[in-house]
Amino acid sequence: MSDELLRQLIDGQQKIERLLNQLVTIAILFFVLTVIMPAVTPIMKHYGWYNTLGWPE
Repeated sequence: MSDELLRQLIDGQQKIERLLNQLVTIAILFFVLTVIMPAVTPIMKHYGWYNTLGWPE
């Protein structure tokens, strides 16, 4: 293969890697917000840590 083709392949691979990293980040955030937070909230309320920042409920 020529150097130009290799360079294009590497660029494409890096773009795909960046997209995958963004997708993984979004997936982790979605999981935390939809699965972990609802599970942790009752425990935090039970121990009185839920509103430690003083946000309006």
